[in-house]
Amino acid sequence: MAPDIVAELIRNPQLAELGGMEREVAIVFSDIRNYSTISEPLGPGQTVDFLNRFLGEVCEIIMKDGGFVDKFTGDGVMAVFGAPVPLENPCACAVRSALEMVELVIKHGDKIVEDLPIPPFRIGVGVHFGKVVMGNVGSGRRMDYTCIGDVVNVASRIESETKSYHTAVLISEEVKRRIADEFIVEYVDEAMVKGRATPVRLYRVLHREGAHIT
Repeated sequence: MAPDIVAELIRNPQLAELGGMEREVAIVFSDIRNYSTISEPLGPGQTVDFLNRFLGEVCEIIMKDGGFVDKFTGDGVMAVFGAPVPLENPCACAVRSALEMVELVIKHGDKIVEDLPIPPFRIGVGVHFGKVVMGNVGSGRRMDYTCIGDVVNVASRIESETKSYHTAVLISEEVKRRIADEFIVEYVDEAMVKGRATPVRLYRVLHREGAHIT
């Protein structure tokens, strides 16, 4: 965890107890595209080495932008912005972090893979905003500090849609409404995501220089 989140848990020990509280947060999911194909020629040690290099860099970006790394999903990451430490604009922080993750891969991906037999790779990132229950979930012997709610599921589905729309960063309308003019966004589609009865309006985030990140 980032030092400020650890400090918050120390100041408020009740946050470390089983149970949770409702918070409005931005959820980020990222995933390496075609990971199975990329990792196929790698040995177990090389696979772990690659993931440690990549996830280490991604975690630094997330924590720098005020986010909390909730969990690793194999080759991906789930991050939370806005809790347990409040942020003035968690959506802006989340989108900024998403862009920086993509730029990391585009500009420095060759340094990440270095001596490993891995071709240039890309990632997809999805961002959604809404209310979750955040706190410790599990048992007295084993618990995870995480968040639960429909927002988490939708964020994961949005990330999956980056492949369908051939774009790197997709956000929901809930996120778009909260980032004002700080980023350049473009409407993509109104899509049905798995597990939802109502469609989600999707927007791609454009590069600061105006070019698409794919």
